[in-house]
Amino acid sequence: MYGIVGGYVVARLAPRNPMRHALVMGIVGLVLSTAGVIAATRMDLGPMWYPVVLLLTALPCAWLGGSLRGAGR
Repeated sequence: MYGIVGGYVVARLAPRNPMRHALVMGIVGLVLSTAGVIAATRMDLGPMWYPVVLLLTALPCAWLGGSLRGAGR
């Protein structure tokens, strides 16, 4: 949910190319989620499903937020 809202806000604040900005935010989320999966694997920080789900949903949520911005013009 927060990823979708974040994608929408980034796309809304973008001066031009709102979808590109939203997807760049999604890539940043993907990189940070990958670091979270690595940390959770090495340090046994808790259940593994949570960082994996964040990794798998970072880009689709950013894309959906950017799409909602485009649809609401």
